[in-house]
Amino acid sequence: MGDPRFLVTFAVVFLLLGLYNVFAGYRRLRRAQAQGMPSRWYKQTLLLIGLEYILLSFVFLVRIAVMNGWIPASLNALIFPFYLVILIPSAVLAGLIVRQGIASLRQSRRGSARSVPVASQQVAVRNDDEDEVSQQRHAIQQRNRRERRQKAAAARRRRAGRA
Repeated sequence: MGDPRFLVTFAVVFLLLGLYNVFAGYRRLRRAQAQGMPSRWYKQTLLLIGLEYILLSFVFLVRIAVMNGWIPASLNALIFPFYLVILIPSAVLAGLIVRQGIASLRQSRRGSARSVPVASQQVAVRNDDEDEVSQQRHAIQQRNRRERRQKAAAARRRRAGRA
């Protein structure tokens, strides 16, 4: 684990994954806002994961700098506080990600228990990011179902001679 090439590889991979996740989360945030659904940045799981990966890549880079002596000896006293400044927010972000996962699991369980009117229908487990789009689809499906029922009732009345 002390090989600098190994740590550089991890740092680059984490940095690239972090940047990708930040951009993907930002894109989802903008898409939700464009559709008129208010969304907070701290509720976007991809954005939080991206920020955590970027912080962890900084930890790897600082470790490489310390191992190779790129940082002057006079600054070695600042390394431990810098690690804390990076690792504590990273741990907080990890906690938020776990919390978001648990909350979305609870929400999907509550939603699936409520929205199964017929035994043959199966409701898929939803993520927080897909929940906004699926709510719109659900509203459209409800409206179409209501229209079909109204048309079927009108057809039954016509056949019975009551229309």
